Amino acid sequence: MNTSILQSSAPAAPLCQIVTPVGMMGYGFPEDQVEAALEIFSHYPTPTAIILDAGSTDSGPSKLAIGTTTCPRSSYVRDFRKLLTFSIKYSVPLLLSSAGGDGSDEHVDLFLEIIREITQEPGYEDWKLKTLAIYSEVPKTVVVERLNAGTITGCGEAVPKLTVDAVEQTPRIVAQMGPEPLLDAINAHPDFNVLIAGRSYDLAPFVAFTAYHTLKARGLKEYTDLSPGELGVISHMGKILECGGLCATPKGTSAQGIMNNDLSFDIKPLNPAARCTPLSVAAHTLYEKSRPDKLFGPGGTLTLMSLPSLNLQMIDPFVFEDQYSTVIAEKTLHISPSSREPVLLDTVL
Repeated sequence: MNTSILQSSAPAAPLCQIVTPVGMMGYGFPEDQVEAALEIFSHYPTPTAIILDAGSTDSGPSKLAIGTTTCPRSSYVRDFRKLLTFSIKYSVPLLLSSAGGDGSDEHVDLFLEIIREITQEPGYEDWKLKTLAIYSEVPKTVVVERLNAGTITGCGEAVPKLTVDAVEQTPRIVAQMGPEPLLDAINAHPDFNVLIAGRSYDLAPFVAFTAYHTLKARGLKEYTDLSPGELGVISHMGKILECGGLCATPKGTSAQGIMNNDLSFDIKPLNPAARCTPLSVAAHTLYEKSRPDKLFGPGGTLTLMSLPSLNLQMIDPFVFEDQYSTVIAEKTLHISPSSREPVLLDTVL
C-alpha cells in the first residue's frame, strides 16, 4: 500500500527539549544513547532537561503500606550516578517524580540521601547541586478533618466508604500532585540543578518544565494563563514521553521530545534501530487505559478525542484528517495542532 506523508511548512523554532532515559528510574538505561542525545542538544541554545518518573502502581498499594521501594537502593544509586554526571556535564536540570515508586516523604529523603552520598565520593566532591524537594504526604488529621466535613468522596461507586478507623490504621497517605507544585518550585528557583518530587501524576515533571518555558516565551506568569488547548498539547507530549521509548517500534528504553513555539512537538526514540510512527504512538496511548480518549488526573482531564491517532476515519496508515497534521521524518514523529482546538484539558478550579 502506498502511504502519503503530509508535508509541513518551515519548522517552528524549538521551545524546550527533554531527554527521558527510561520510563522508570532504577531500571537502568543505555547511557551511550542518552549522552548522544544530550551532546546534540548541547549545540543549541534551547532549554533542555533530563526528566523521568520513578513511580508505579503495578504492584498495588503494598509498597506504600510497608514502606519499600520499587527498585533496590543500589539500582537508584547506579542510575543517579549516571544522571547526575550528565546533568553536570551538559548543564541541564534533572527532574524526578514519585521518588522510590510510591513518592512517600521517606523516599524523597532517600533520593536526597543518595545524592548527598554521591557528591561526597572521590571525583564528585566539587559538585555543587541546588536540589529542590517536594513532599506529598498528607497528615491523617487533615484527612479526618475533611472526612468529617463531608468533602471526601470515593473514586467510584464500587469504592468502599472511607472511615476514620481506616484512616487511623493507614501507615501513610500520599496525595498525587499535578504539575502545579513542581512549576511553583521551578518559578521560585529557576537555577536549580535537581528536583525530586513525591507522589506525582506521571506527566507532572514534563508538564511543569514545558509549561515554565511556554509561559516565559509568551510573557505569561500563571499556569492558568495557558489555554486548555495549550495545556492539552503540553500534557500530551508528557504523556508520551513519560514511558520513554515504549512509544516506538520496536519498543525501547529512551526517548526525546521537543516542544516547538507553534505548539507542535516532535517525539523520537534514542535507539537508532527504532522509530516513532502514528501507529506506535497511538498504541502507547491505548496502553493500560480503560478510556484512552479521556485520561483523568489531578486538576483535570486530558481529552484526546480529537487526536488523529484515535480517529478511525484514516485515509491510509500515515495520514490523518481533522485536528492535526502528522509528518514522518526519518525516525521522528511530528504532531502539530491545526487552527481548531487541539487536545483539551478541562481544568477543575
